[in-house]
Amino acid sequence: MFSINMFLNNIRYLGRYNIKKIHRRFEDVYYSIDHIQYEIENDLAKNKKVKIHNIDETIDKLINSNCSMSRFGDGELAMIFGGDICFQKKDAMLSKRLKEVLLSDDENLLIGIPRLYDSLWNVNFYSKQSIRKFFGRNNDRILSLLNEEKDYYSADFTQQYVLLSDYVKETFDFENYFNKIRCIWDNKDITIVCGDRVFNNIENNIFDNAKSIEYIYAPTVNAFDSYDDILNKLIKTDKNKIIFIILGPTASVLVYDLAKSGFRAIDIGHVAKDYDAYRKNVPVSDKTLVKFFGND
Repeated sequence: MFSINMFLNNIRYLGRYNIKKIHRRFEDVYYSIDHIQYEIENDLAKNKKVKIHNIDETIDKLINSNCSMSRFGDGELAMIFGGDICFQKKDAMLSKRLKEVLLSDDENLLIGIPRLYDSLWNVNFYSKQSIRKFFGRNNDRILSLLNEEKDYYSADFTQQYVLLSDYVKETFDFENYFNKIRCIWDNKDITIVCGDRVFNNIENNIFDNAKSIEYIYAPTVNAFDSYDDILNKLIKTDKNKIIFIILGPTASVLVYDLAKSGFRAIDIGHVAKDYDAYRKNVPVSDKTLVKFFGND
């Protein structure tokens, strides 16, 4: 309960402190914060910038050209830096080959990379935390491998349903988005290379508008261990078919080697699962994302 004695005691307590000193401390903090904006502006001006075409531009390029595409998400980049992921153990040769692909200057090979410095305003909470954690820790190393003169493309074009926030999904035109992706293989003969369990739980096959589909299966886990066998099998297929690869980091290297051998190949990532999740209206949460990006 308030009393005059308590009030006077508080006044005496405050009187022990040098009010002028406290004021100077606040003034120091104020001016320090005020100057930070200039430091940030200067730091940003020095940052290395690379050109990354957006999702629509990426899909348009794949529709209107015969280019192949290797994609680098956090998994591929982690492996370049010596890490591993849930379905691919660390491998020095895979790390070396991934770096070789990322540094490629082949005009017929598109390199897809993630959003390195885009706003994350439209990304769901669960993905946002993962993106910030990985890229906040590795941005400098990633940028050191990229070429400011090169055009890069969006690695995220294959998984918008599980990436976008619920708020953005209310107005996002998923029908147009997926129909546009389907134009890449519409009425064409294609080969799909994937883990032997990828399509087990997929009820809505995004590739069903292809003229024909040949499936070639590979190990779901540690596919790179069987790399030579997979590549040799693909080299014997029809070059008139577009090869779509769903095989984690191994896909990026396969695309590169196939493109050099005269094939058109595209690392298509999680698009089949993303489309199926959209059709089933699967709610996105931390648990569903772990399952989505985990072993099939």
